[in-house]
Amino acid sequence: MANDNINYINVNPYIYDLDFNDMIDRFLNSNILINDNDNDNAITRTFILNFMKKYKYIYVKKTNDSQNIDKIISKKILYYLDQFFKKKHTNKKRKQNNNILKNKTLKKIIH
Repeated sequence: MANDNINYINVNPYIYDLDFNDMIDRFLNSNILINDNDNDNAITRTFILNFMKKYKYIYVKKTNDSQNIDKIISKKILYYLDQFFKKKHTNKKRKQNNNILKNKTLKKIIH
């Protein structure tokens, strides 16, 4: 199916990895934990890190090239969406149906 008015966009799934240490830092700096003791934070950090390492998840940092490609694709998607919503979509069938409904009066139902 090819048409001048159709744009096909193949979007890859959004994948984002975060290093375990960054996750732990965000968790410890959040307001979730009440304890402010640095010694307890160190113990908590090692406990969480050991727990996370059990899952054998490998953190892969995104390269600058792939990040730039993602930015270009995102801008292109926004451009096409903007163009789509700017177009005036007219449908003759819908206009005819609306005119028919406007000219008819509703009958009252008496029980």
